[in-house]
Amino acid sequence: MVRAALNGLGYLDEHIHDLKKSGATTQFFLDLRENGGRLGLEGSVGGEEPVMDKVVAPATGPFAAGRSQH
Repeated sequence: MVRAALNGLGYLDEHIHDLKKSGATTQFFLDLRENGGRLGLEGSVGGEEPVMDKVVAPATGPFAAGRSQH
């Protein structure tokens, strides 16, 4: 259901990572890197509001989320 919602928003499966469900909560990462950028998002849904936090990813190569940036 979360993957379908993200696909509906225009996110390709190749950009959705580590989608996993724990109880009523689903967690995931989105790879938003473009043109050498390093932006990714860590998200969770299951409560009243979705929670999103930005993360740093390597500029090239496979997506791997780093520490959150507040």
